[in-house]
Amino acid sequence: MVRDGLKRVRGQHARGPAKRKRPSRFLRTLAVFSVLAAIVALWIGVRTLVHLPMLRVHHLGVAGAQRVAQEQVLARAEPTRGQPLLLLDLDALRAELETIPGVQRASVLRRPPDLLLLEIVERRAIARTRLGKRTRLVDEDGVLFPTGRGLDGDGSLPSLRGLATGEGASELAQADQVALRALAALARATRRQPPPGTMIDLSHRDRIEMQLGGDAPTLVLDRKHPETNLENLFAMQERVIQFASGRAIDLRFPGRLTLVPAKNQEARR
Repeated sequence: MVRDGLKRVRGQHARGPAKRKRPSRFLRTLAVFSVLAAIVALWIGVRTLVHLPMLRVHHLGVAGAQRVAQEQVLARAEPTRGQPLLLLDLDALRAELETIPGVQRASVLRRPPDLLLLEIVERRAIARTRLGKRTRLVDEDGVLFPTGRGLDGDGSLPSLRGLATGEGASELAQADQVALRALAALARATRRQPPPGTMIDLSHRDRIEMQLGGDAPTLVLDRKHPETNLENLFAMQERVIQFASGRAIDLRFPGRLTLVPAKNQEARR
Protein backbone atom coordinates (compact mmCIF):
# COMPACT_ATOMS: atom_id res chain seq x y z
CA MET A 1 0.00 0.00 0.00
CA VAL A 2 2.86 2.32 0.76
CA ARG A 3 4.37 1.57 -2.59
CA ASP A 4 1.08 2.29 -4.35
CA GLY A 5 0.86 5.66 -2.55
CA LEU A 6 4.41 6.57 -3.55
CA LYS A 7 3.65 5.66 -7.16
CA ARG A 8 0.60 7.92 -7.18
CA VAL A 9 2.62 10.82 -5.72
CA ARG A 10 5.42 10.31 -8.24
CA GLY A 11 2.91 10.15 -11.03
CA GLN A 12 1.39 13.46 -10.00
CA HIS A 13 4.83 15.13 -9.90
CA ALA A 14 5.62 13.71 -13.29
CA ARG A 15 2.44 15.11 -14.80
CA GLY A 16 3.00 18.57 -13.21
CA PRO A 17 0.35 20.91 -11.78
CA ALA A 18 -3.15 20.71 -13.12
CA LYS A 19 -3.80 23.16 -15.99
CA ARG A 20 -6.43 25.86 -15.60
CA LYS A 21 -9.28 25.68 -17.98
CA ARG A 22 -9.45 28.57 -20.45
CA PRO A 23 -12.77 30.42 -20.81
CA SER A 24 -14.74 29.05 -23.66
CA ARG A 25 -15.02 30.97 -26.93
CA PHE A 26 -18.63 31.74 -26.09
CA LEU A 27 -17.70 33.42 -22.81
CA ARG A 28 -14.98 35.51 -24.48
CA THR A 29 -17.39 36.62 -27.17
CA LEU A 30 -20.00 37.44 -24.55
CA ALA A 31 -17.50 39.61 -22.64
CA VAL A 32 -16.57 41.54 -25.80
CA PHE A 33 -20.20 42.17 -26.66
CA SER A 34 -20.90 43.28 -23.09
CA VAL A 35 -18.13 45.90 -23.27
CA LEU A 36 -19.36 47.13 -26.66
CA ALA A 37 -22.93 47.31 -25.37
CA ALA A 38 -21.80 49.36 -22.38
CA ILE A 39 -19.94 51.78 -24.66
CA VAL A 40 -22.93 52.16 -26.96
CA ALA A 41 -25.26 52.68 -24.00
CA LEU A 42 -22.92 55.32 -22.59
CA TRP A 43 -22.73 57.09 -25.97
CA ILE A 44 -26.52 57.07 -26.31
CA GLY A 45 -26.88 58.38 -22.76
CA VAL A 46 -24.43 61.23 -23.29
CA ARG A 47 -25.98 62.13 -26.64
CA THR A 48 -29.43 62.16 -25.09
CA LEU A 49 -28.19 64.29 -22.22
CA VAL A 50 -26.51 67.00 -24.33
CA HIS A 51 -29.57 67.26 -26.57
CA LEU A 52 -32.04 67.71 -23.73
CA PRO A 53 -34.24 70.79 -24.29
CA MET A 54 -33.21 72.16 -20.90
CA LEU A 55 -29.52 72.14 -21.98
CA ARG A 56 -30.04 74.19 -25.12
CA VAL A 57 -29.18 77.90 -25.43
CA HIS A 58 -32.25 79.88 -24.48
CA HIS A 59 -30.62 83.00 -22.99
CA LEU A 60 -27.67 85.20 -24.02
CA GLY A 61 -25.87 87.53 -21.61
CA VAL A 62 -23.40 90.34 -22.34
CA ALA A 63 -20.75 91.72 -19.99
CA GLY A 64 -18.22 94.52 -20.51
CA ALA A 65 -20.06 96.42 -23.26
CA GLN A 66 -20.02 100.17 -22.64
CA ARG A 67 -19.07 101.80 -25.92
CA VAL A 68 -20.08 98.85 -28.10
CA ALA A 69 -23.85 98.35 -28.28
CA GLN A 70 -25.07 95.16 -26.61
CA GLU A 71 -27.36 94.57 -29.57
CA GLN A 72 -24.31 94.35 -31.82
CA VAL A 73 -22.73 91.70 -29.61
CA LEU A 74 -25.97 89.73 -29.28
CA ALA A 75 -26.45 89.73 -33.05
CA ARG A 76 -23.19 87.79 -33.52
CA ALA A 77 -24.35 85.09 -31.09
CA GLU A 78 -28.01 84.95 -32.16
CA PRO A 79 -27.48 81.83 -34.37
CA THR A 80 -26.59 79.83 -31.24
CA ARG A 81 -30.11 80.10 -29.80
CA GLY A 82 -31.68 76.66 -29.56
CA GLN A 83 -28.35 74.90 -30.08
CA PRO A 84 -27.04 72.34 -27.55
CA LEU A 85 -25.09 74.35 -24.98
CA LEU A 86 -22.44 71.66 -24.46
CA LEU A 87 -21.70 71.20 -28.17
CA LEU A 88 -21.03 74.82 -29.14
CA ASP A 89 -17.69 75.81 -30.70
CA LEU A 90 -16.76 78.54 -28.22
CA ASP A 91 -13.48 79.44 -29.95
CA ALA A 92 -15.26 80.15 -33.24
CA LEU A 93 -17.80 82.38 -31.52
CA ARG A 94 -15.07 84.19 -29.58
CA ALA A 95 -13.21 84.91 -32.83
CA GLU A 96 -16.45 86.24 -34.34
CA LEU A 97 -16.96 88.64 -31.42
CA GLU A 98 -13.40 89.94 -31.77
CA THR A 99 -14.17 91.12 -35.31
CA ILE A 100 -16.52 93.78 -33.89
CA PRO A 101 -14.84 97.19 -34.22
CA GLY A 102 -13.91 98.47 -30.78
CA VAL A 103 -13.58 94.99 -29.22
CA GLN A 104 -10.02 94.11 -28.21
CA ARG A 105 -10.69 90.60 -26.94
CA ALA A 106 -13.64 88.43 -25.97
CA SER A 107 -14.51 85.24 -24.12
CA VAL A 108 -17.56 82.98 -24.26
CA LEU A 109 -18.66 81.04 -21.18
CA ARG A 110 -21.25 78.30 -20.71
CA ARG A 111 -23.58 78.80 -17.78
CA PRO A 112 -25.80 75.69 -17.57
CA PRO A 113 -28.52 74.93 -17.99
CA ASP A 114 -29.32 77.39 -20.81
CA LEU A 115 -27.22 80.61 -20.58
CA LEU A 116 -24.36 81.63 -22.88
CA LEU A 117 -22.36 84.54 -21.43
CA LEU A 118 -20.48 86.85 -23.85
CA GLU A 119 -17.71 88.85 -22.15
CA ILE A 120 -15.87 91.56 -24.09
CA VAL A 121 -12.98 93.88 -23.33
CA GLU A 122 -13.24 97.11 -25.30
CA ARG A 123 -10.32 99.00 -26.79
CA ARG A 124 -9.20 101.97 -24.69
CA ALA A 125 -9.20 105.20 -26.66
CA ILE A 126 -6.16 107.47 -26.21
CA ALA A 127 -6.89 109.93 -29.03
CA ARG A 128 -9.50 110.87 -31.60
CA THR A 129 -9.38 112.01 -35.21
CA ARG A 130 -11.66 112.77 -38.12
CA LEU A 131 -11.33 110.76 -41.32
CA GLY A 132 -13.69 111.93 -44.01
CA LYS A 133 -17.02 112.67 -42.32
CA ARG A 134 -16.54 110.25 -39.43
CA THR A 135 -14.93 110.76 -36.05
CA ARG A 136 -12.75 107.77 -35.18
CA LEU A 137 -11.02 106.78 -31.97
CA VAL A 138 -7.48 105.44 -31.70
CA ASP A 139 -6.07 103.00 -29.15
CA GLU A 140 -2.44 102.65 -28.03
CA ASP A 141 -1.74 100.16 -30.85
CA GLY A 142 -2.95 102.59 -33.52
CA VAL A 143 -6.20 100.68 -34.19
CA LEU A 144 -9.04 102.90 -35.41
CA PHE A 145 -12.60 102.18 -34.27
CA PRO A 146 -15.98 103.98 -34.19
CA THR A 147 -17.00 106.15 -31.27
CA GLY A 148 -20.06 103.95 -30.70
CA ARG A 149 -21.92 105.08 -27.62
CA GLY A 150 -19.85 108.06 -26.50
CA LEU A 151 -18.31 107.90 -23.03
CA ASP A 152 -17.49 110.66 -20.58
CA GLY A 153 -14.07 112.04 -21.42
CA ASP A 154 -14.20 111.42 -25.18
CA GLY A 155 -14.28 115.16 -25.81
CA SER A 156 -11.10 115.62 -23.74
CA LEU A 157 -9.04 113.11 -25.72
CA PRO A 158 -6.09 114.49 -27.74
CA SER A 159 -7.02 115.34 -31.30
CA LEU A 160 -4.95 114.13 -34.28
CA ARG A 161 -4.93 116.23 -37.45
CA GLY A 162 -3.28 116.14 -40.85
CA LEU A 163 -3.04 112.36 -41.02
CA ALA A 164 -1.80 110.38 -43.98
CA THR A 165 -4.19 107.56 -43.02
CA GLY A 166 -6.93 106.81 -45.54
CA GLU A 167 -10.62 107.24 -44.74
CA GLY A 168 -11.47 103.53 -44.71
CA ALA A 169 -8.37 102.34 -42.83
CA SER A 170 -8.62 100.13 -39.76
CA GLU A 171 -5.40 101.42 -38.21
CA LEU A 172 -3.10 104.42 -38.44
CA ALA A 173 -0.68 104.55 -41.35
CA GLN A 174 2.95 103.97 -40.46
CA ALA A 175 3.75 107.63 -41.00
CA ASP A 176 1.10 108.59 -38.41
CA GLN A 177 2.26 106.14 -35.73
CA VAL A 178 4.68 108.84 -34.56
CA ALA A 179 1.71 110.60 -32.92
CA LEU A 180 1.31 107.65 -30.55
CA ARG A 181 4.99 107.80 -29.64
CA ALA A 182 4.68 111.50 -28.91
CA LEU A 183 1.63 110.97 -26.68
CA ALA A 184 3.37 108.17 -24.79
CA ALA A 185 6.47 110.33 -24.28
CA LEU A 186 4.31 113.23 -23.05
CA ALA A 187 2.62 110.98 -20.48
CA ARG A 188 6.00 109.69 -19.26
CA ALA A 189 7.49 113.16 -19.01
CA THR A 190 4.56 114.79 -17.22
CA ARG A 191 3.39 111.69 -15.27
CA ARG A 192 -0.21 112.43 -16.21
CA GLN A 193 -2.55 112.21 -19.16
CA PRO A 194 -2.49 115.00 -21.79
CA PRO A 195 -4.60 118.00 -20.78
CA PRO A 196 -7.98 118.57 -22.45
CA GLY A 197 -7.62 120.32 -25.78
CA THR A 198 -4.28 118.72 -26.67
CA MET A 199 -3.79 118.67 -30.43
CA ILE A 200 -1.17 116.96 -32.61
CA ASP A 201 -0.81 118.24 -36.18
CA LEU A 202 0.97 115.90 -38.62
CA SER A 203 0.23 117.87 -41.77
CA HIS A 204 3.85 119.11 -41.95
CA ARG A 205 6.16 116.38 -43.23
CA ASP A 206 9.29 117.86 -41.65
CA ARG A 207 7.93 118.25 -38.10
CA ILE A 208 5.18 117.56 -35.58
CA GLU A 209 3.24 120.41 -34.02
CA MET A 210 1.78 119.70 -30.60
CA GLN A 211 -0.38 122.08 -28.59
CA LEU A 212 -1.16 121.19 -24.98
CA GLY A 213 -4.52 122.94 -24.64
CA GLY A 214 -6.10 125.90 -26.37
CA ASP A 215 -3.95 128.64 -24.70
CA ALA A 216 -0.65 126.74 -24.61
CA PRO A 217 2.20 127.48 -26.99
CA THR A 218 2.80 125.18 -29.93
CA LEU A 219 5.59 122.64 -29.45
CA VAL A 220 7.51 121.93 -32.65
CA LEU A 221 8.96 118.40 -32.50
CA ASP A 222 11.30 116.41 -34.70
CA ARG A 223 9.45 113.56 -36.41
CA LYS A 224 12.28 111.09 -35.80
CA HIS A 225 12.85 111.88 -32.13
CA PRO A 226 9.68 113.31 -30.52
CA GLU A 227 10.38 111.32 -27.34
CA THR A 228 13.77 112.95 -26.85
CA ASN A 229 12.35 116.42 -27.54
CA LEU A 230 9.63 116.11 -24.92
CA GLU A 231 11.65 114.32 -22.27
CA ASN A 232 14.42 116.92 -22.48
CA LEU A 233 11.92 119.75 -22.35
CA PHE A 234 10.13 118.57 -19.22
CA ALA A 235 13.26 117.33 -17.48
CA MET A 236 15.17 120.61 -17.74
CA GLN A 237 12.58 123.26 -18.47
CA GLU A 238 9.43 122.20 -16.61
CA ARG A 239 8.08 125.74 -16.41
CA VAL A 240 9.14 126.93 -19.86
CA ILE A 241 5.59 126.69 -21.23
CA GLN A 242 4.32 129.06 -18.55
CA PHE A 243 6.99 131.62 -19.41
CA ALA A 244 6.45 131.26 -23.14
CA SER A 245 2.66 131.54 -23.17
CA GLY A 246 1.44 132.61 -26.55
CA ARG A 247 4.68 131.69 -28.30
CA ALA A 248 5.88 128.62 -30.18
CA ILE A 249 8.61 126.40 -28.78
CA ASP A 250 10.86 124.82 -31.42
CA LEU A 251 12.62 121.69 -30.15
CA ARG A 252 13.69 120.15 -33.43
CA PHE A 253 17.39 120.91 -33.19
CA PRO A 254 19.59 118.88 -30.81
CA GLY A 255 20.74 120.86 -27.79
CA ARG A 256 18.75 123.96 -28.69
CA LEU A 257 15.35 125.25 -27.64
CA THR A 258 13.94 128.24 -29.52
CA LEU A 259 11.05 130.42 -28.36
CA VAL A 260 9.44 131.87 -31.46
CA PRO A 261 7.75 135.16 -30.51
CA ALA A 262 5.00 137.17 -32.11
CA LYS A 263 5.83 139.71 -34.82
CA ASN A 264 8.38 142.48 -34.08
CA GLN A 265 9.84 140.57 -31.13
CA GLU A 266 13.23 138.97 -30.86
CA ALA A 267 13.59 135.19 -30.88
CA ARG A 268 15.11 133.70 -27.72
CA ARG A 269 17.37 130.65 -27.66
